[in-house]
Amino acid sequence: MAREAPEAEERRHRVDDRLRGRWAGGRGYRVEDPAVKALSVRQPWVDAILYGGKRIENRDWKNSNFRGEFLIHASKGMTREEYADVVDFMTARKELAWRPKPIDQLVRGAIVGRAKVVGIVRPTTSSARLTDDTRGVSRALTDNEDSWWMGGFALALDDVVAFEKPIPFLGSLGFFGTPFDREGRRVP
Repeated sequence: MAREAPEAEERRHRVDDRLRGRWAGGRGYRVEDPAVKALSVRQPWVDAILYGGKRIENRDWKNSNFRGEFLIHASKGMTREEYADVVDFMTARKELAWRPKPIDQLVRGAIVGRAKVVGIVRPTTSSARLTDDTRGVSRALTDNEDSWWMGGFALALDDVVAFEKPIPFLGSLGFFGTPFDREGRRVP
């Protein structure tokens, strides 16, 4: 069997690496970009996700194709009126034991944890269906999920982790790029 010329073999490897999502950088390979996207969420909903068992993130979107891990960004904005609305929401749902921290103790303008989008919730005529992409099923919401759902499109979350130390960072609307990996370390 004849061997390829060295330059032809190198060219073939470069093409193969691009097709596999790899970048041949000098001496080694870097598999994909390790930086993770983030999603800004207003407080105290962020703390409800991190510490209160909230696994439904309500959005005013129509749809999202995003699935997988993302960093949770606590947005800077939050009015006292918004905070009072969340307290009223929690008071009306006695089945939820979690209550928000005092307004002056909430972290804002920082990346505070990570989670995974595992599916989406879409309203139907009388209830909601969760399409769970990790299990390949469509099902009704559990009682806990239904308590957090507000009637429209929502993201179903899992694998939530709170970071020990917030990372100050400016957020953006929708899912946005960050220079951080899944542990909150800056990517070179």
